[in-house]
Amino acid sequence: MKINFKLMAMTAAALLAMNSCTQEEDVTTGTEQKGTPVTFQMGVNAISRTVTEDNSFATTFTEGDEVGIFAYNGSTPVATNARYRYNGSAWEAQGEAIYAEEGISYSYYAYYPYSETATDINSIELSVATDQTAGYTGSDALIARNEDVTAGTTTVTLQYSHAFALVQVSLSGDEAAQDATVTLQNVYPTAIINLQSGEVGEATGTQGTVAMKAASTNTATAPYSFRAIVPAQTITANTAILTTTSNGTTYRFSYSADVPYEEGKLRQINVTLGTPSGSEITIDGADDVINDWEASEDVSGEGSVEEVVDPVTTPFSLDFSAISNFTEISGNWASSPIPSGNQLVWYHREADHSNNSTTPSVENVDGTSVLQLSNSVRGSWNGSNVVCHYPGLFERDAVYQVVITATNETGQSDGVLGITVSTSDDSKRFKMMNNAISESNTWDRNVTTFNNLAGGSKTFYLDMSQASVAGSSGSSMPGEQPFEATTDADVANGINITLYNYTTRVPNVLQINSVTISKVEETTE
Repeated sequence: MKINFKLMAMTAAALLAMNSCTQEEDVTTGTEQKGTPVTFQMGVNAISRTVTEDNSFATTFTEGDEVGIFAYNGSTPVATNARYRYNGSAWEAQGEAIYAEEGISYSYYAYYPYSETATDINSIELSVATDQTAGYTGSDALIARNEDVTAGTTTVTLQYSHAFALVQVSLSGDEAAQDATVTLQNVYPTAIINLQSGEVGEATGTQGTVAMKAASTNTATAPYSFRAIVPAQTITANTAILTTTSNGTTYRFSYSADVPYEEGKLRQINVTLGTPSGSEITIDGADDVINDWEASEDVSGEGSVEEVVDPVTTPFSLDFSAISNFTEISGNWASSPIPSGNQLVWYHREADHSNNSTTPSVENVDGTSVLQLSNSVRGSWNGSNVVCHYPGLFERDAVYQVVITATNETGQSDGVLGITVSTSDDSKRFKMMNNAISESNTWDRNVTTFNNLAGGSKTFYLDMSQASVAGSSGSSMPGEQPFEATTDADVANGINITLYNYTTRVPNVLQINSVTISKVEETTE
């Protein structure tokens, strides 16, 4: 694109002749404007449009782009967040224009993209889109300043620089597909910019994901390129840096060293999927960047990759009819945790199998398979019980509802069912609640029991975000063993559902008809 600078100069001269000795009245506000309207010439490192082509790194302005401009006479503001739009050949004021008087030197500060809420020149809040699959240039925060412009100047040049970082992912390998998707992880989306100093604050907001744009230049042959704009920040070592879904499989990548996304710089990430070398990730400095983005430096470290398992679909019910046998484990909970794995397994745990307290079996009652626990002595959550290791990924910050139906031996009404649910490796037990709304929850436990089993279903709630290494069915947990926040590893490989016959009268037979678990989408009173 070419700009007719001769025509632009003639236009500016004509405007100067008409306005240098007159005063104009703004028809919108009714206030007098002194001097001559300022004409702005804007670009990014001498480029004059804001589109970044997929086969280059040059950022340019395009028709319809809008910027906000602040103007100062010394320390006195004369324009605050004036809105200017590019019409394809020139910048037009959208409302009140900025005027310059003869004999006065002004300073100009500008940013892109325009925000109606930007009123404080020292605190411009800009956020990137979390979905940039359709394009990322609208998230490309740009800032410019031209201070102490020569008095009488009415054609002002504003050269912009990048305030955020550009991330490019190159996807290759046997499992790389042209229609793959790439999503940045653990990204803060917002930053505060001081236009006068040019300083960009730390990235803030809610940490989340940013879906990247696939380059239009991608062909049927790898590598495939993906790009996104993010505020400058550092992704902490050994945390997820990105995920990619390719050929129906989702992979999560992390890195052993901190990975910085730097202001005005391109961060290059290379991802290989599949054979022959296996899936891997390397962090490069993009040495081939020659346009207005600087190259970030290489990051020394090692990448890791794991296949992402979709969260468990809820609701689900334990299928007692599928139990073919109970894997025997000797020892109590503290000495014999349930092995973590990717298979659904039923365990029978006893402190001493030479003198079993509980005999588990599956019985057919009126055409339905039920789990039967026959006790010679009272069962316990940490010593005499059955455990279902239910595999899959559960959501750590979610609340799950558990509904149980059970009955006691015919003719008896004193049956008591006990239950507790532990983390993937059986090292901690999730917090239980009697109500899905925490304000209404009167429990503070991770083990509970139910009696009056003939009276219908029993319901409680699991708070997957909290767990404790201690086990308690009392009204409060022991003070030395409080609940603590769970980690991703606590829910990444299933949960363990422990069931036991807590009936005092022995011998005793307890039949569990159903156990159904479902995620609580909304909490209601």
